[in-house]
Amino acid sequence: MNSHQRLEIDQIIDQIVGYSVTEGGKQEVLGLTMLTHRLRLERELNRQKEALHLTIVRGAPSFFGIHNIKNACILASKQGILSIEDLVSISQFGHGIKSLQTYYQKSEIKMNYLNDLFDNLMSDIELSKAIDACFSLDFEVYDKASPTLAKIRKQLVSLDSRINQATHNFIQKNASYLTDTFSSIRSERIVVPVKTSEKHRFKGIIHNQSASGQTTFVEPQVLIDLNNERQSLLVDEHQEIVRICRELSMRVSSISDQYIASYETVCLLDSLFARGKWAKDRDGVVATLSEDIIDLKGARHPLLDQETVVKNNYQMIPPTRLLLITGPNTGGKTVGLKTIGTAIYLSHCGIPVLCDEAVVPFVHHIFVDIGDQQSIQQSLSTFSAHINTLKTIVDKAHEKSLVLLDELGVGTDPLEGESLAQAILERLLDNGTLTVATTHYNRLKLLSQQYKEIMNASVEFDVESLQPTYKFIQGIAGQSYAFDIASKLQLDSSVISRASDLKEQSISQQENLIDDLERQIEQQTKLNEQLLQQREDLLSLEQSLKKQQSDFEIEKDSVLEKFKQEQQLALNEILEEAQLILEELHENQKRHEVLESVQAIKDLAPQEEVVDVKPEDFKVGDMVSVKGTAQIGQITEINKQQASLDVRGLRMQVKLNQLLPHQVKKTKKVKKKRSSVSVSALTPMSLEVNVIGLTVEEAMIEINNYLDQGILNKLVTGRVIHGHGTGALRSATHDLLKRHKAVKSYRLGGENEGGVGATVITFKS
Repeated sequence: MNSHQRLEIDQIIDQIVGYSVTEGGKQEVLGLTMLTHRLRLERELNRQKEALHLTIVRGAPSFFGIHNIKNACILASKQGILSIEDLVSISQFGHGIKSLQTYYQKSEIKMNYLNDLFDNLMSDIELSKAIDACFSLDFEVYDKASPTLAKIRKQLVSLDSRINQATHNFIQKNASYLTDTFSSIRSERIVVPVKTSEKHRFKGIIHNQSASGQTTFVEPQVLIDLNNERQSLLVDEHQEIVRICRELSMRVSSISDQYIASYETVCLLDSLFARGKWAKDRDGVVATLSEDIIDLKGARHPLLDQETVVKNNYQMIPPTRLLLITGPNTGGKTVGLKTIGTAIYLSHCGIPVLCDEAVVPFVHHIFVDIGDQQSIQQSLSTFSAHINTLKTIVDKAHEKSLVLLDELGVGTDPLEGESLAQAILERLLDNGTLTVATTHYNRLKLLSQQYKEIMNASVEFDVESLQPTYKFIQGIAGQSYAFDIASKLQLDSSVISRASDLKEQSISQQENLIDDLERQIEQQTKLNEQLLQQREDLLSLEQSLKKQQSDFEIEKDSVLEKFKQEQQLALNEILEEAQLILEELHENQKRHEVLESVQAIKDLAPQEEVVDVKPEDFKVGDMVSVKGTAQIGQITEINKQQASLDVRGLRMQVKLNQLLPHQVKKTKKVKKKRSSVSVSALTPMSLEVNVIGLTVEEAMIEINNYLDQGILNKLVTGRVIHGHGTGALRSATHDLLKRHKAVKSYRLGGENEGGVGATVITFKS
């Protein structure tokens, strides 16, 4: 029994075969074996990695229409005539290849290793269209296959009509001599059912009789010539179909070699994507190849239930060359051994492994000694069968080999078996062989203290439930838990105590120290697991809180956006109303009308209720407004009854009794003659306007609006920032200010006012 069988690789292969679409793809999967040429293996793993990635991201390609056309192509290449069935398969194959090429061309994923396979595909879509024009998928030959065939078919239809009419007339005329009023076909010729007693009444050809002998099928003389003509047309039809098949076969002959190569490539692609689909359904990965490192994270055996299987981490990093797994029976030692061996074997076949991450060593051979190999035919006991296998391993294993040994040295005297097991392990270490072994022998557990290349490992057992947890623990030798299980099952305590004493007498002080150390390590490992679980819980909680915060931010943005839209609508209404009033203001020169217009603009703002605020209620940092103005600022300092405000970068000194909180507590809707709107507050205006970067026309509009707002807000001074530039904006600004009736004077800015890049305005009172 070889390693392929002992690791049950055939059962895993059978799972993957179910994902193949083509017969050739299934054969490719069934033929997968270990690759021992490193470059070939690396190429196969890289191809498989890309196929798995494509399967996860885009889904596997469709292999619909891909038939085995090799025999048909070989026949065509020898000038043979293909059948209609073969030609239809050739057509579907061409369409299938075209579909694969389209899948490849539309893929946005960079493919460095699958490129050559897709590039090798060749399809003659014009040939497929020509075949489709002649034959249906049910192998029916269309009338339009050729003009000649269409003409023959038309003649057949006409002739059949004449035959039907002649048959009908004959049956009506001679109905009394017939057993039925329906004609039938014998040997592709139309016949009538005549009573046997009257069969010589008519001239013609007798074909045969019914089973009862009462009916004789006769071809009357009137139908003989018509049937002969029909037979002649059927022969012409057949010859024309053969001619069409011959012509199409010649076209197939010219591309037969390319189609055979494309078919073989498609079979390989089907195999790769079958492996990819198998791995995708089981959350598998493609392993990375290394020299002598085994690092399997979250590994599972493919033949176990993937819903309930326990994930484990297995690691062997130099200088470790031997992993020694110990623990109770049925605890999972053999499963762990097989999981490691299966992952490495599958990787060398180019098959993904069921891990979260995987690094495997490149090896030439995998030697396995697992299970009972006794043979009645060869008169071998279990122990003898093991020795035969171990002999092969000791003789052939080297540094590029992987050896898997289950329960090494069992089946004989324990002391001799333990000694033999140690000697074999030491020989394998001398050979530099990567080895994973399971054992119950205590002396073997101590080898890790002598050899840095040996690492102990164990499988966990829950003494409370008397059940294995199947968790793999690296760095700790396992126990049999015999005393714990006996105590749990209420075996007499004196018997357990005596057994414990006997054990103590048989082990050395060094072994006791090692046992104590391993118990401490086990406790620390459990503590680490608890801390890791708490960390995962905290990370989960953090993610949940982040999601809640994200949802809140989204909801907040939505509410703010809705509020802004509502405020913008209200503001637009106010601005439209104010624009109308300003137009009247420019038109009216009478003072009392101007005052009425200004008052109308003021009436557009909502009326605030008077809020009684005491000076001592204000504190540094409060946002406040100055009574009787639109100035809004932040309190930066309070000195007795005087407050310092920061109003858009300018410092102001204001008495506390002249301040109001900026937050308006309540607003009233005020009915006006022109319109009625309700908002919380007018937007405060800036003390300056910046027109740098605007054209002269755009700048003049901005400055005009700024001046109008300055009038409404009773500004005393303002500033226009126009920059240095060519001086065009400055000149246009001064021309506008010179003509504007609300401007008392203007001047260029001082040293701290923007210099010649700004103009300071003084408004008329």
